[in-house]
Amino acid sequence: RIKIVERIVLDTCGHVPSIEESKKVIDLDLSTLGGSWESYQRNGDNIRQEYGSVSDEDWNAGRGAWLESMTNRERIFWTDWGAPLEKEARANLKRDFDLLHS
Repeated sequence: RIKIVERIVLDTCGHVPSIEESKKVIDLDLSTLGGSWESYQRNGDNIRQEYGSVSDEDWNAGRGAWLESMTNRERIFWTDWGAPLEKEARANLKRDFDLLHS
C-alpha cells in the first residue's frame, strides 16, 4: 500500500498516471482547470498567492511554460468523469496563456 501511495504522489507531480489508481487523484487535482473561467481565475490567483515570494518575471516564465506543457498534452484528464472537463480546460488554459503573453 505504501508503494501505491508513493506512486500516486509522484504521478501527481507530472500529472501523468503510471498506475490506474493515480488517474482519479490526477483528475481531481486538475478538475478546476475545466470549470468556469471565473473559477479557473480564482484558483490561479490562489496559486499565485502561494508563490508570493517568486518575482513576477519568474512567475510569468514558469506559468507560461506550464500552460504550454498542459495544452500540448494529448489529454489532460484520465477518467470517465474527468473527460467532459477536457474542452473547457483547454479553452481556459489557452485563454490564460494568451492573456499572459498579451
